[in-house]
Amino acid sequence: MRVDNIDEKLIVFLKGIIDDDLEHLCRKTINKLKKYYDIELKGFYNVNIFIDNNYGTILEFSLEDLDLYYDYSKVDLHIIKKEIIFLYQVDDILDFKAKSFYFYKDKYYIPLDSINLKETEFVKLIYNNTNEIINDGHLIIV
Repeated sequence: MRVDNIDEKLIVFLKGIIDDDLEHLCRKTINKLKKYYDIELKGFYNVNIFIDNNYGTILEFSLEDLDLYYDYSKVDLHIIKKEIIFLYQVDDILDFKAKSFYFYKDKYYIPLDSINLKETEFVKLIYNNTNEIINDGHLIIV
């Protein structure tokens, strides 16, 4: 489990984890955040759940209104499930032995099933709005 805090969003990367009971997955993750990372969530959260069968699940928690829930003692969740294809963004496609890739807006994007996972140490995982890259980008098969 990797945790990032970007643009007032708490992002939790759950590589290799896919669960049909999204409410249970969120509650279990919230408990782990409190226990292992000392992060306690209180209030009303919108939770975007991104699921890719090759990667796993990414939870994106965003607090609805910071001032409204200051003394709120529990967590309420509004869950939005998004099953999409995750992509790796790379700077130089020649550094990788990808079977295929997308070229979109002067950047290279590799589908997760098209690359060896050992090569993914220095790449950026793209999990949001990948449909635009897939639909508008140029697919190149090597």
